[in-house]
Amino acid sequence: MESLEKYNHKLFAIIGSVIVGGGILMLAGGMISGLFSVFSSRSHQQDGLHANSEGFIEGEQNENIITYFEPIQLDTAQAKYLTPIGFVSQEKEERSTFGSRSKYWKGASGVFSNFIYLNFNLDIRIQIFNEKIVISEWSFIKSDSTELLFFLGVNNDTNKDGEINAEDNKSLFVYYIQDKKLKTYSFSNKTVLNYKSLAKTRLVSITLGIDVDGNQEFESYKEPKEIKLLEINSQKVVDLVSPQMHKSISTLIE
Repeated sequence: MESLEKYNHKLFAIIGSVIVGGGILMLAGGMISGLFSVFSSRSHQQDGLHANSEGFIEGEQNENIITYFEPIQLDTAQAKYLTPIGFVSQEKEERSTFGSRSKYWKGASGVFSNFIYLNFNLDIRIQIFNEKIVISEWSFIKSDSTELLFFLGVNNDTNKDGEINAEDNKSLFVYYIQDKKLKTYSFSNKTVLNYKSLAKTRLVSITLGIDVDGNQEFESYKEPKEIKLLEINSQKVVDLVSPQMHKSISTLIE
């Protein structure tokens, strides 16, 4: 009788463990399924603007509404700020974000449609862009006494899909604060991948992806990159490597 009771206790313990373990597996499975649903739905969102839209039409609901972010101080020693402007789609989740990097290299990534430069000491408010544009990244760079705002983004529907978004070739836009001048640096059949201020110089490197096959899409696994240099003094873009040196290097792999 005593051995039978021990057997029953062991049996109940095993059954209880199976029930608890099954419940944990079901709960974990539900959480994984929920997480997959969240990431899956976000991955199908396209953050951009209609290329042919003429803006708000009276009597109709505008698909995108601008939204303002808090002013970000560009230099802690001065009352100079930048206010990013995003847009909220009536059909999509608003995803614009911003942050900071360091004292003399501030910026953020996200989805922005414009910016306002503010100098409170001089009572200056400047709208940076006067065209339809989608900016994915911005930075403030201070080189000696020269202050610049860099913007990486798209202002043309290069792949002709009716949208201005991250699928199009990107350009680099630079606002020279002292000159109050915006310059656009675009490259035919190339997209700007990134840019970087080079320490101890007045140069900014620009990495370009080359669309060799002309399908309006840079494919990093089979298409090359090249480096250009932006000279801050001249405000011009020059080659990192001369055509002669490029040709010499190329012959070595033929």
